[in-house]
This record gives sequence, C-alpha cells and structure tokens, in this order.
Amino acid sequence: MVDRGPIVVRDDELPERSLPAQKRSRERRERILEAAARVFSRVGIGGATMDAIAVEAGTSIGSLYRFFRDKEAIFQTLHQSHFETARVFVDSFASEELLALPWEDVIRGAIDGFFAFTLSDPGFTAVWASLSFTGAMVEEGEVVNRELALRIAPLVERVFPEIPRGKLPVVCTVIVELVSGMSLTIARREGKDREVVMEELKEVMVRYLRPYATAPTGATSLPSASSAPESHVVPKPKRTTKNAKASKDATQAKRAPRARRRDA
Repeated sequence: MVDRGPIVVRDDELPERSLPAQKRSRERRERILEAAARVFSRVGIGGATMDAIAVEAGTSIGSLYRFFRDKEAIFQTLHQSHFETARVFVDSFASEELLALPWEDVIRGAIDGFFAFTLSDPGFTAVWASLSFTGAMVEEGEVVNRELALRIAPLVERVFPEIPRGKLPVVCTVIVELVSGMSLTIARREGKDREVVMEELKEVMVRYLRPYATAPTGATSLPSASSAPESHVVPKPKRTTKNAKASKDATQAKRAPRARRRDA
C-alpha cells in the first residue's frame, strides 16, 4: 500500500480548522476569540495581527493557527456568534406581556433590550468596527440584516397592524438598518454618553413609526365604532338664532290667515 501522506484540507474551505472536543481546548478557543474581539475593537481588523491576538490571549501563535487559519477566520467566527446572539434576542423578545404595552413603550423597550443583550457579547464592538473591512464582510452583514428584518416582520405587523402588507418589508428594513447603523456608535460609548445616544435613537425610531400607529401616543388601538360610548355620537347641529327667528316668522305668517277667518 502506497503511503500518500496526510490528507490536506484547504484552509479557505472553513473559517475554523476544527471545533475542539476537549474542555481545555474549548476554553482556549474562547479565550482566543475574546482576545481577538478586544484587539479588533481597539485597532480594527485591518490593524490587527495574529501575533497581537496571541499576546492578548496569553497563548502561542501556534495555538491560534491550530484553530483558525488567519485573522479573517477569527473575525468571521465572531461575526457569526454575534448575529446568532441577535437572532436569539429577536426570537425571545415577543412576549404577550410586552406586546400588550403602548406601542412607544414596545419600541423603547426593544432598543433597551437589544443593546443590553448584545453589549454583553465581547465580539459585538469588534464586529461593528470591522464590518466594512472587505466587500465580502459588508455583503454578509447585509444578508444578516435582511434576515433580521424578516424575523421582526411578524412583531412589527402585530404592533402596527395599519402598515400595508406591501410596505411592511421596507419598514422592517429601515428599523433594522437604523439600529445597525447606530450600533458601533453606541458600543463605543459608556455611561451617560451611551444613555444619551440611545435615548436619541429611541426618539428617532418613535418619530419614524408614529405615522403608522393606529392610535394617538400612549394607546395601541383606537376604539371600534361598536364600542364607542354614546358621548362620541356627534349631535345634530342646532339652528342659529337668525335661522330660528326666520322659522318663527314663517310659522306665524302661516297661522295669520286662519286667525282672520275665525274672526270673520
């Protein structure tokens, strides 16, 4: 039997060489990803190097190449992890209790919840800081945003039932892109600065969606005609004083001939 040597798998086929089975290896891989996220956040993927990531992770350069073929593969893994976090949030967001709130509270709560959920992900800032590094990454980000827009469509339709079905995809796209576009700005701020920017994002979103609301601010729906109280019935307009006087004169004029006939 001829020994043909080890089977070589092309590095560009997968973002990771292999998923570790042992606990120690899995922990090392997670440490590498967290270190890479910090490096990407500081200098972007363009300024990052495998050596810098290894130093940040406190491991050898060989350990990095054991799991990842290059820094782009590390970034792609962070990217997939982050957007999976976003998908999980969207899927877990729709509770009956939340959707029963006034629509403005739903929007503000969704933005608060999304950033509380995603900012806990160490790769969040790194992903948003580096998505424009290559055309492929931009394209992948757009694909994920389209998927998120599809996922939120049933929620948006439920909160804003007056949005025409044909316009719903566009509205959902604008919602996702507004949050997506502000994500890096919010992720790079802390404390009061972050709160101020998030409040402005909520205000922008509320003002954008207000024309699609089915009721004035603070209510989720208008009362139906059958449930409207009697006080909502518009009364017949009263005749003006001038019209009333003219009507009285006309009535008296009609009665005058009768009175003369009786006198005769």
